[in-house]
Amino acid sequence: MKKQNLKRIVTLGLIAVSILAITPTKASATWKQEGMYWLYEDGQKNVIGWDKINGNWYYFDSDGRMKTGWIHDNGKWYFANRDGIMQTGTVNIGGMQRGNRTIGSIREYSFAITGEEQRPTGTVDIELSSMGTTGYFRNYDYDNIDKEGIIKRVSFESRPEVFFDPPCGGSGTDIWTFKGLKEGSTEVTFKICGRGKISKYGTTFLITVDKDLNISVLKLN
Repeated sequence: MKKQNLKRIVTLGLIAVSILAITPTKASATWKQEGMYWLYEDGQKNVIGWDKINGNWYYFDSDGRMKTGWIHDNGKWYFANRDGIMQTGTVNIGGMQRGNRTIGSIREYSFAITGEEQRPTGTVDIELSSMGTTGYFRNYDYDNIDKEGIIKRVSFESRPEVFFDPPCGGSGTDIWTFKGLKEGSTEVTFKICGRGKISKYGTTFLITVDKDLNISVLKLN
């Protein structure tokens, strides 16, 4: 009986060793730096998209580079601090960070536990690519919009593609936020302005407010 038990133990031990021998060992994940960017390698490949690392969420672009600052993903906005950590809850965010300086006013933002920004209720956003440092900007006929009294602009902000150091260019997204004042519809056309010129054509949106002051937006061109 003892011999049979010993034989069984030896057999099970050999099977376990065989399984370990043929099972590939996953390479350890590690951070690596390429120039000014940080990447995270999990095994043989760089991580792309969202990944949870040591309890924190990070976002990596299509080249595997860790993103900081504002992140626009699947129609939602997120914010990662200088270390790339996704933020949640109430966060004070300045215009842009250049070394120890904050360029632009500081505003309070709210983010869900899953990271997406909580936009003001009863409003709509119109988002267009920023003109950056070209000397041009987008604007609309706000005098006529104010006279109609159907909608009112709540805020405007420009979110740079590169929020923290190093500064480069000025690409990003401009965001106009509107709320409804009374039932009706109005068209808002954004034209490129600057250097004493206004473009002939622009990008037009139809903003509609119902009787309950629910507001919606439709891009017309």
